[in-house]
Amino acid sequence: MTLQILDREKNKLYSDGNFWELSRKEENDCFYGVSFVSSIKFIEENLLPFYQDIELILGLSDNGNNSIGQRMQELMDKRVSWVNYVENNLESEFAKRILDGSLRLRFTKDKLIHSKVYLMENKEQNTYQCFTGSMNLTETAVLKNFEQLIWDYGSKNDDLYQLYKQMYDDIKKSSATYLDSKRLKGFLVKDNSKQTQLNVYTDSINMLSNSADTDEKVNFPSDEVKVYLNDTTKEIQNGNLGKKEAVTVNQTIKLFTELGNLRKEKTLKKATSEILNLNQIIEYQENSKKSSKKKSDVDYFPKPALI
Repeated sequence: MTLQILDREKNKLYSDGNFWELSRKEENDCFYGVSFVSSIKFIEENLLPFYQDIELILGLSDNGNNSIGQRMQELMDKRVSWVNYVENNLESEFAKRILDGSLRLRFTKDKLIHSKVYLMENKEQNTYQCFTGSMNLTETAVLKNFEQLIWDYGSKNDDLYQLYKQMYDDIKKSSATYLDSKRLKGFLVKDNSKQTQLNVYTDSINMLSNSADTDEKVNFPSDEVKVYLNDTTKEIQNGNLGKKEAVTVNQTIKLFTELGNLRKEKTLKKATSEILNLNQIIEYQENSKKSSKKKSDVDYFPKPALI
């Protein structure tokens, strides 16, 4: 490991620090985190067994040239994949915790969230720990990268705790709900995966906005959408985009005008089912490719191929 953790209370530097060992030195009920990225597997293995209440704000965006495309992928497609995981693994701890409300996921509403803040609390003892620095909530960041964190802890009555809480709350104001109990229960339809996906797309489309001032909506500035569509449609015509990227562009075209403005409600409602069908066609093609691959002897093990 190459994680440097500065214990500011003791003026001590852990030059090869173990985040989990130090953060779990004291028992905590709550984990409130801000990370640019994370994953279901990481959350299931490293957070759910140790904290009763978890709220994560994920960056899920990039302010580079492809910012609009990345936001669209995260909101329209990755969100569906996370719901699909729950639908297919209802007995998993991840599904149970989302559904009972003790795990909540939020994401970038407007400005890029690149902060890393991990605030842990023990409600009974009225204590806290807080880590801030460069580390994301990923296996690579925790175990392999060269990262640094500053570690503070003490009573929740301390002024420093109040500042950390304010820092977290300010970031939370710049985020929107990605997945929580209320939304997930509204998405899931028993024995009807297609309707579940349609519900996710409908909700995601309702979250689109050309304005940064709306709560629980994601800002897609019209000028940025216009530039994105101009650039990417040319790339499609020149054959420079992969299938998944092209799908993202087509979704954006269905939802926004050439000027980058969100289309009228009636058009958006029609676009929802079109986007679902578009993605199911791509999914079917991908699955067909996998199943049509020529099998080798190994695929038939332990039954030899020549029998």
